[in-house]
Amino acid sequence: MSQLHRVIALTLAGTALSGCIGFLEPDYLLPAKRLEKVRDLADTYGQDLRFGRISEAAAFVRREDRKAFLEAFMDVARRVQFTNAEVVNAESTDSMTVEVWTRYELFELPSIQVRSLSERQVWHFDPLGRTWQVQPDLSVFTGARSPAGSAPPAS
Repeated sequence: MSQLHRVIALTLAGTALSGCIGFLEPDYLLPAKRLEKVRDLADTYGQDLRFGRISEAAAFVRREDRKAFLEAFMDVARRVQFTNAEVVNAESTDSMTVEVWTRYELFELPSIQVRSLSERQVWHFDPLGRTWQVQPDLSVFTGARSPAGSAPPAS
C-alpha cells in the first residue's frame, strides 16, 4: 500500500509541476520563439493599422502610450490611410524587450501621394499579464520622417 501512495504522490507532483512549467510560457524563454511570437504580434498590429482597426491595434499598445496612440489615429482630420504594412526586422535586446522595425506605405488625406516610412517599435513583455505590448514611435506618423538609412536592412 505504501508503494501505491508513492506512485499517486509522484503522479500528483508531476502534474502540478507540469502546470507550473506551462505557466512560465516556454515560448517566452527561448529567444528564437520569442522573436517569432513578437514578429507575429507586430504583424497583426501592423495589419490592424493598415485596415483601420484602430481599437484592435490599441489593445497591443502599452497602457501609458495608449491615449497618445488613440489621439494620433482617431483624429479624422489628420487620418492616414495605409496601403501596406510589413515587419522588416526583429531583434531581441534582452529577455523582456524586442525591437521591431516595420515599413509602412501610406497617404494622408486629402493627398493621394503614397509615401513610405519606417517605424522602430519597442515591444515589452508584461510578466503579470503574460503579454507583449508595443511602445510605438508615434512621431513617425505625425509628419516626422525617419532619416534615410535609419532602418535596418530586411532580414
